[in-house]
Amino acid sequence: MQSGVWVASGRGAQSLLRLASNLMMTRLLAPEAFGLMAIASAASIWLNMMSDLGLNGSIMRSKSPRDPAFYSTVWWTQVGRNVLIAAILVIAALLLEPLRDAGILKPDTVYADPMLPAFLVGVAAAAIIRSFGVIRFALYQREVDIAPITRIEVTSQIASMVAMLSFAFAGFGPYSLIAGIIVSAAWQATASFVILDGPKVHFRFERSHFLEIFNYGKWILVSSTFGVIGSQGDKVIFGWLFDKTSFSLYAIATIWILAAGGILQLGIRQVAYPVFVEIHRERPEDMSRIYGKLQLGVEAASIALFLSVIAFSDIAIGILYKDEYAGVAHYAKLLAVTFLLLPRRLIQTVILAAGDSRRFMLATVLPSIALLVGTPFVHRWFGNDAAIVYAAMTPIIAMPYNWIAARPFMSINYPREFAQFALAGLAGPLLLIYV
Repeated sequence: MQSGVWVASGRGAQSLLRLASNLMMTRLLAPEAFGLMAIASAASIWLNMMSDLGLNGSIMRSKSPRDPAFYSTVWWTQVGRNVLIAAILVIAALLLEPLRDAGILKPDTVYADPMLPAFLVGVAAAAIIRSFGVIRFALYQREVDIAPITRIEVTSQIASMVAMLSFAFAGFGPYSLIAGIIVSAAWQATASFVILDGPKVHFRFERSHFLEIFNYGKWILVSSTFGVIGSQGDKVIFGWLFDKTSFSLYAIATIWILAAGGILQLGIRQVAYPVFVEIHRERPEDMSRIYGKLQLGVEAASIALFLSVIAFSDIAIGILYKDEYAGVAHYAKLLAVTFLLLPRRLIQTVILAAGDSRRFMLATVLPSIALLVGTPFVHRWFGNDAAIVYAAMTPIIAMPYNWIAARPFMSINYPREFAQFALAGLAGPLLLIYV
């Protein structure tokens, strides 16, 4: 509970800082700048997830995470992975201009914007910088010692905001958003070495430890590949289907939705996961009881978030933004259905904490395929709004499978789980009718 308070307060502070910087930057930049940043960030996250070997999870599950040989192997695996990600981003940046000149990229979309290559190179630089530090976070997450991590994350957000504003006032325009990403990465990497305690890194890469990491992470690699389609696929698809202005307003709406739901998701990842790992390892008979307690809080928070966005987004966006950003409120209300699907993440965490990464992977496959394949057809037949709601609701497909996959590790309260399913299933169509 103490760690949960740190997560909530830290993520709340980060969200407020992110929203404050967004509000200030919208006074200085045109909406299209945020569309460029959304695509570049989505590309980075996409590659990051598609190469995810569950390094943090390996540290948390290891019996000797501070063993220098094991820790160094994890660290060098992370560095190599991030260098590969950066290389792919740079290659993509170099290919954009020839593709635009050849007429392959749609001219009215964000992909054809001549500034996008610089954004991709910027997130590539941030990926390399970040790889040299934050692996120590996992050691503190394992011990549910969240306070030091929270302090670093909040101060990195402050550094990012100061950098963006400084570069914007200096006349760098949209490129000031890149400066914020790079400064944030540099601060986190530096602070994780200076502030956090951890083993020294040696030039060691032991095959036995890598095989331990890979055997745990191979299914996470597949699940993350499909999971990133579910989490970032909407931006990739809508960046192609929407015009630049509509997509940029949609991207800003996602910032608000992620800020609101991020506290809950971070709590599940940084508090619930290590708790479930320990319970599964030490006293598995308590899993159902602990899950029920956490489930109640997650359900209440998700419903409160949903109702708050529906009730207050028009007022909030009208007060905080200029008139040209008015469409943000409409997109935010359509996206609010994602809050009602957050409780599914808790039951997926039980599956992953039990070490069943294969079943966890399967829970991500169907929603991701549905998003990737179905969204363009829904957009073509029913338009932007229907495509947004459809994409937001695709995770509902996996909910029945989650119940089956979690059943070996705890008892399932089917009436309660089905109530979550029905509430989310009804909310989506109603949003299309009344929003």
